[in-house]
Amino acid sequence: PTPDVPPPPLITMDRASVGYGDRPILTNLSLRIDPDDRIALIGANGNGKSTFAKLLAERLQPMTGELTRARGLKVGFFAQHQIEDLTPEADAIAHLRRLLPDTPEQKIRARLARFGLNQDKAITPAKNLSGGEKARLNLAMITCHDPQFLILDEPTNHLDIDSREALIEAINEFPGAVVLVSHDRHLLELTADRLWLVDKGRVTPFDGDIDDYRQHMLAERAAATRPAAPALEATAPKRSANERRQKLAPLRQEAAKLERLIERIQAAIAEIDGKLADPKSYMKGIDLEGLGKKKAEYLDGLEKAEGKWMELLEEIEEVERG
Repeated sequence: PTPDVPPPPLITMDRASVGYGDRPILTNLSLRIDPDDRIALIGANGNGKSTFAKLLAERLQPMTGELTRARGLKVGFFAQHQIEDLTPEADAIAHLRRLLPDTPEQKIRARLARFGLNQDKAITPAKNLSGGEKARLNLAMITCHDPQFLILDEPTNHLDIDSREALIEAINEFPGAVVLVSHDRHLLELTADRLWLVDKGRVTPFDGDIDDYRQHMLAERAAATRPAAPALEATAPKRSANERRQKLAPLRQEAAKLERLIERIQAAIAEIDGKLADPKSYMKGIDLEGLGKKKAEYLDGLEKAEGKWMELLEEIEEVERG
């Protein structure tokens, strides 16, 4: 449904901090979210993206500073753990009836049908739904009160290609604000117009696109692993040419192995992307949900391999300098 969105700003933060107990995770947050914002949170796992999402969704309160919301702002928050919190024996109709107790069943069924839960699926116990069907039920639940601000934490992990494309279209047509946390590059590239970097206890606007961020992370990782210059470099003993060759040989072999591994992973990701983008995949009975999970695993492996490769290049450079 198209909600009535309050005038801007929807949320403002002034030197706010958030965390758990007495330990802050993110500090000095001075940010603003307006209607029509499409913001993707980027940063390494464990840096606080989900913590920030919970702050926006009022699951956490600021420890210090100020956070102001537009009057009457309604928020829809999708998180992966909520899929596991569904009542196993209850069907989709029962889940929505708890949130809309005065709504006739016919209208509840119509709402569920808009999320692809038609007829038998509407009366199937949650424990017997697929991962994608559970995700769509969760999306139906978080939107049942017409939120004006959506926070979506990994919304496409269990969705098939048609559901992903429908979600992208819905996000782009939604008149309110959307904040996304996702490893799905396709989703981010087609929806997000702003990137906020969650890193080193801060959340700051990132000037660039997803490719710029990837290069930024590789450069930072290389700088972090670069050895410090010795205090008395002029007096440091030089390795002989033979010693350098002996030291370099295994390093170069390992670097070459990693380069081949990176190429294989990139090829595997490209193959999966091709299958996910091919409508014929449905006709062939391909497990698209499984492909999505496999792609996430490959992306994680690619990041680790590239990090190790950068470390080896730094070590090789140091040995070559003697």
